[in-house]
Amino acid sequence: MTKSLICCFTHKVIHRLALILLVAFSAVNAAQLPTFQTLSQQAQSGDVWAMLNMGAAYDNGTFGQQVDPEKAVFWYRKAAQKGLAKAQFALAHSYATGNGLKQSYIKALPWMHQAALQGEVDAMYLLGVMHAEGLGTTIDVEQAKSWLEKAAAQEHLDAADYLKKLQ
Repeated sequence: MTKSLICCFTHKVIHRLALILLVAFSAVNAAQLPTFQTLSQQAQSGDVWAMLNMGAAYDNGTFGQQVDPEKAVFWYRKAAQKGLAKAQFALAHSYATGNGLKQSYIKALPWMHQAALQGEVDAMYLLGVMHAEGLGTTIDVEQAKSWLEKAAAQEHLDAADYLKKLQ
């Protein structure tokens, strides 16, 4: 059940990551959007948001790029290591689903935890699921409820629904 839950959640997450590109550049009109080359230069010079967007570009095939999960993970990891919560979540999600690297809940857990600690609501939700189902950790219903309650408090509907199942 849980594997399908995380995989179903994948589609929502991919859509949200694609929206990062739009949100990150929403203050500019379409003619002012950076080219992939500009985005790449910004990422290579250490801009964490550009790194995240490079990952999203390879994850979703935007900016004219072919979908390449391994390149997406490369950029997510670089931004995650610099502390960007959205990138930590994207990397954790890649580990949880095996998208671009070998699937491992054990490796997903610390990245999911880091993103959740920074307030990333989707990470709070999936961290709760991981604790509830024992994915990458032992089953800990109290820890699961704690994270799911935090996500539900931020109006994460899936968290609220999952929390009801644990009651």
